[in-house]
Amino acid sequence: MQQPRDGGGHWPVVLAWCGFAVLALFFLLYITPRKGAFFGDEGWYMYTAFRALRHGELDLFLPQAPAYLFNTAFMTILGAGYLPLRWVYTLCSMAAGVAIMTGVGGARGYNKVIIPLGLCCILVAGLSSVVNYQNGPSLFLLMGLGLYWLSRKTVQPVLFVGGQIASGLCLAFSSMVNFTVAPGLVLICLWLLYTAWRRKDVRLAVSPLSCGVFYSLMLGVYLSKLGLGELFNIPKGHGFHFERLQDILALGALVPACWALYWLIERIAGRAGATSKLQNRYAYNPASVGLFLATLVAAAYMVRFLLVMAMILPPFPLTLVPAVHPLIILPQYAYAVLCLAVFYGDWTTELQRRGVFCVAALLAYWAQQTFYSDIPVNISMVFASGYFMALGLMMLSTRTGRVGRVIISISAVFFVAGCLVHLYYGGWTTETRLTGPKVELDNPRFSGILESPERAETFTKIKQAYAEYGCKDKVLITFRNTSLIYYYLDHKAPKRLSYISQNFGMYMEEIRAILESGRPWCVFYSENVDLISNEEEERVVMELIETHAENRVVLGNDEPRHLYDDFILYTGPKSSGNRAE
Repeated sequence: MQQPRDGGGHWPVVLAWCGFAVLALFFLLYITPRKGAFFGDEGWYMYTAFRALRHGELDLFLPQAPAYLFNTAFMTILGAGYLPLRWVYTLCSMAAGVAIMTGVGGARGYNKVIIPLGLCCILVAGLSSVVNYQNGPSLFLLMGLGLYWLSRKTVQPVLFVGGQIASGLCLAFSSMVNFTVAPGLVLICLWLLYTAWRRKDVRLAVSPLSCGVFYSLMLGVYLSKLGLGELFNIPKGHGFHFERLQDILALGALVPACWALYWLIERIAGRAGATSKLQNRYAYNPASVGLFLATLVAAAYMVRFLLVMAMILPPFPLTLVPAVHPLIILPQYAYAVLCLAVFYGDWTTELQRRGVFCVAALLAYWAQQTFYSDIPVNISMVFASGYFMALGLMMLSTRTGRVGRVIISISAVFFVAGCLVHLYYGGWTTETRLTGPKVELDNPRFSGILESPERAETFTKIKQAYAEYGCKDKVLITFRNTSLIYYYLDHKAPKRLSYISQNFGMYMEEIRAILESGRPWCVFYSENVDLISNEEEERVVMELIETHAENRVVLGNDEPRHLYDDFILYTGPKSSGNRAE
């Protein structure tokens, strides 16, 4: 039974928008600066964008995903600072959220409440806080689809054509940030062309056709600068991961299978009359009950995580509720909400059909990105999890009454609270904490970024050692997961070595070539965290560096106060008769 779409008065709308405004200010002005600077992935994103801006360099580590050029474009307007790019990403994600939610469902009735709730989910979700090759595809995809549907709602020819062209541009951006999703983009554009043919409205072909034009132009310019041969240099850790297909299919199908079973049981019980009394007496609604159960299960996992973090329970006991990180719990919860909405949304509405199209597009992008990337399959949905929640809650709202709307609000609050807990504990690597004393770093590009005094001391030691040992005029290598040093020092990384992950043994030959070249070099090394790596390869690489080093300078080896406080600087090559100590 479809419920009325009224918002239940103005107060829920006012409260929802006020809540979003407070959360947005808190996120932008408190959380965003206090997250500090990330040595790993974000450091690499900042370095590649900065080198393209200042030195016109195209990064060769991952030429198949030039997402950094979007940050370079932002830098030309806002400067080369770290913090402005975080704000830009937040604004872009908010724009994508508004576009897709208003395009899919409009801003009428109860959607006036759902939109700010969805924006809250989008605001705090995700792993990185700047545009990159992982979050960029879903961001620009949904912005493009949202503009496509919004343009169809206008009767002004200029606005319609402008919206369609803007939609095509954003769809082209969704693949320019990561070429691996190009097959999915082709299918989306073919469907949009089919829609134009089926509706006998040639104007609806403007978006997919303009997408093709923009994409061809951008790709052509990029390849003319990069060189076609470089495009097919696949970085280590990326490529065709056929061994992942089973995991991708299993993860994608497990949650829908669970809801299919739930739907089947509910249908059988309904035909037997088992739910009629519940429906008459308690306004029983299977969609609301399903959402409540999903939230309850996810909450149990989050409680388990909090107990482990408080050291009340051991990390990995053999229980039915194991210790799982929010980075796994929350994306899977958001996916569960989205799949529930597919089963229980109102298929007679345009909102549901458009929402399901977005689901199919997002899953196609997710599967392609996960197949080609080295990101763990069980956390790869994190980059679209906020959009999953926003779309899922909007689709479910068509089938819920007053009680269901309360559950929807609780679901959104739970997701936001879980994401804030994740941020409080320092994210995936626990690299930084939001609370405690904070200071600014002595670097104009880090203006506004707040770090703990201990972390600021680490940056100071790196800068001093870099100057003292003349590393400015030497080849510089830095690992594990420490690409931020290249951005911090404005130093060019060796070719294809701008990002060296924890398993840096696979870069052994490139490192060996530099060490044995006879040119002066510096190596910054930090063990930083006990990540999965090939210990034997790591040992061989470190022995190779020790053998060729003239100096070994320990920048911090006290009892760990935070990650990345254990840097060691090696300089070389070793002069005759000397040995690193």
